[in-house]
Amino acid sequence: MTAEVYLRPQHTKPSNCSLAVYKLLKKRAEAAGVKDFSPHDLRRTLGGLLDRGVDIVTVRKLAGHASVTTTEHYNRRTEQGKQ
Repeated sequence: MTAEVYLRPQHTKPSNCSLAVYKLLKKRAEAAGVKDFSPHDLRRTLGGLLDRGVDIVTVRKLAGHASVTTTEHYNRRTEQGKQ
């Protein structure tokens, strides 16, 4: 069984719940000395799972992407291969 968490559907205004989560994450980021935090940064960190060998379909589901093509943009292994 896979648990997927979506803060809000694409192209919609943030709900009170997602706004509360954002504020909490922003507060924690500031306390940790992280500047210019964005919730999208969490999605970017999922790209690191690809570097560790997690399959792209699993990362796609965790990131909430509809398509593996979108997840592929976060695949740094592909970028290293191009260099």
